[in-house]
Amino acid sequence: AQSLTSGIGVQWPGHLNINNTFPVAPTFNLLVANFGVTGNAIFSAGGGANGVNLNNFTLFVGGNFTNNSGYTGGSNGFVSLNGGGAQTVAGSAAFYNIEVDKAAGVATFDDVTGGIVTYTITGTFNLTNSAVAVGAGGPDVIAFNNATTAPTIVRNAGSFAGAPTFTSDVNVVYIGASKTFSNEVPVGGSNRLVNLTIATTG
Repeated sequence: AQSLTSGIGVQWPGHLNINNTFPVAPTFNLLVANFGVTGNAIFSAGGGANGVNLNNFTLFVGGNFTNNSGYTGGSNGFVSLNGGGAQTVAGSAAFYNIEVDKAAGVATFDDVTGGIVTYTITGTFNLTNSAVAVGAGGPDVIAFNNATTAPTIVRNAGSFAGAPTFTSDVNVVYIGASKTFSNEVPVGGSNRLVNLTIATTG
């Protein structure tokens, strides 16, 4: 297994490819502090499932993010998309905690193959800023699915451009300015919304 011990506020001016074939998770640990990558981040398959452990730190990604290994972490362990333009998310493994916090541009879940791809979210999805879309080729699907602990959507100034799929129960939290219910809320009598928390300031 490998570990990255990051200093506070470290920003890597390039790409990050985690490609450790160690057969037992975690194959990679993020330790001590958050870590930023200005380019693309790739979690390659080949090692133990959910091999990347973020612990309670955030990996900030300025480019595209590909998740083929899966990742875990504590409740504060996130992959955060914070690039200044359009960003693409792809990958065949489940996504744990993820955040979209972009001043400009859209984050699009799209593997660009033209087939239907389901991106499974098992943890918390922070809609901090900007829109989240899916590729039109399939179309692709963002699916919230965790039968053990319901995933949570925290909506601040971000939004889903289209409705995700709610395979399991889900929690929704509103923060920031006042909100109107939108695509983050299960509809159609699905009874998938377990807890709704309104903690807005407006």
